[in-house]
Amino acid sequence: FNVRTAARVVLALAKANHSNAAADWLHRILNAAEEGYFGDEQPTPSLLGGVVASLFRASEGNRQALYQADGLVSRFCELEQKGMLKEGMDRNVGRLLMLMWVRSSDPSTLDRINKMLQYMRKKADEGQTNIIPDMDVFGMVVKRFAKSNPDQ
Repeated sequence: FNVRTAARVVLALAKANHSNAAADWLHRILNAAEEGYFGDEQPTPSLLGGVVASLFRASEGNRQALYQADGLVSRFCELEQKGMLKEGMDRNVGRLLMLMWVRSSDPSTLDRINKMLQYMRKKADEGQTNIIPDMDVFGMVVKRFAKSNPDQ
């Protein structure tokens, strides 16, 4: 059993809109990667992106899907920072997750988006250019901040 086989299973579940099962399997893959089970093979941002996209489709009015996606991205980034993964999230995953937060009515939305942008800036300062968000992401965030703070 290798990471590619596990990734195929996860992406098949995600494409079939079984987002909970895909998220659960990705957590198992990340746990196995943390324990060194896969050796040099590692989960990639595209695998994370497939699961987050599935959760994005399921997130309309579903905070649980938002929290699952956020937890997966956080875990992925944590393992990358510990040196257990070569790559963390990329701009596509960050964009999807920010869009999920922007669409939500969760009271912690603005704080969470701010933390994500700070993380992206830090990674960009370290030379990871594939994490820099596109300008439309900033526009989306500014609109959300303006709606929640009309007096400012």
